[in-house]
Amino acid sequence: MKKALLIILIFLSAKFSYSQVGINANGALPDPSAMLDVSSTTKGMLVPRMTSGQRTGIASPAKGLLVFDNETSSFWYYNGSTWSNLTSSEGFTLPYSQTIMNGSNAFDISNFGTGTAIKGFASNVNSNGVYGETTNGSGVKGYSNNVGSVAVFGSSLQGTGVKAYSVSGTALDVIGNVKISGGNTNPSSGAVLTSDANGNAVWKNRKVGFTAKQELGQSVAYNSFAKLTFDDVSYDAGDDYHTSSEAPDNNSFVAPVSGFYHFSAAANLRITSATTNIISGNLILSRNNTGFAAGVANKSIDTPSYSETYVQVVGDVRLFAGDRVTVQGWAINNGDLPTSASSKRFSGHLVFAD
Repeated sequence: MKKALLIILIFLSAKFSYSQVGINANGALPDPSAMLDVSSTTKGMLVPRMTSGQRTGIASPAKGLLVFDNETSSFWYYNGSTWSNLTSSEGFTLPYSQTIMNGSNAFDISNFGTGTAIKGFASNVNSNGVYGETTNGSGVKGYSNNVGSVAVFGSSLQGTGVKAYSVSGTALDVIGNVKISGGNTNPSSGAVLTSDANGNAVWKNRKVGFTAKQELGQSVAYNSFAKLTFDDVSYDAGDDYHTSSEAPDNNSFVAPVSGFYHFSAAANLRITSATTNIISGNLILSRNNTGFAAGVANKSIDTPSYSETYVQVVGDVRLFAGDRVTVQGWAINNGDLPTSASSKRFSGHLVFAD
């Protein structure tokens, strides 16, 4: 009799080991999709409860093992390599770190109101409100399609509001207009964004203009044009005029930006001779060695020992960045003597940029 009872118990144990288990207050069968189906309207189900030390002391925990940690008052599960906090009394435990590999968004938040989807704030030196890093994609990418909404917002008292870093991709990708204002910036119409030695951006009014002169005489060969020199630079806002020592663009103004420019030049042309006289003097403003404005003046002074004329030229021209503007001068005389060009003046400025 005892042997028969033992055989029956072994048989039933084996049967229940491979069957579903249903604990139902109303006696219903377990759901076909569940190995364990517990139903109750008055009681819950308890998983093992333990301290953090007891949890982390479990030997060789199985992937998916679930316990309740009394010290953190939250559920923890083992993901195969480490324990992860499933829930907490605060709803979201920080710091939080997780790694996945799939084709969808790892973290996706949408805000259909008037607020900000993601906001980062940092208050300490060298801290970051939002930090994005990538090896070949986009470190931080924000998109907004409503007026007044902000795709990415970073705020910082001393550190960096938004910092993006990329090795070979795009650190910060902006689709649309860019606005830089506030702080140490002072934007204005036509201003240029520049930086200091540390890379801090500052809006500066676009200043392109120069004034150069040279009093001493410069010899100009008979019956030929010569590039006039103006090595005494009185003013050069953008360091765009190059003197005789600044090759390869010596004695030239080099346009820093494309736009419309205004130039003027003047020179006194003289021949020192008792027999040869100046008939007329000529000045030409040239763009890349092609004249765009000319000035002509007849002899104004004639003495027994010399003759001279004072020539002026004014011109406006559209330049592209990198174009060179020079002054060419020569004098027509009734002999074959060279002309001396002195009291030379050359100035120009940007009227408006493209």
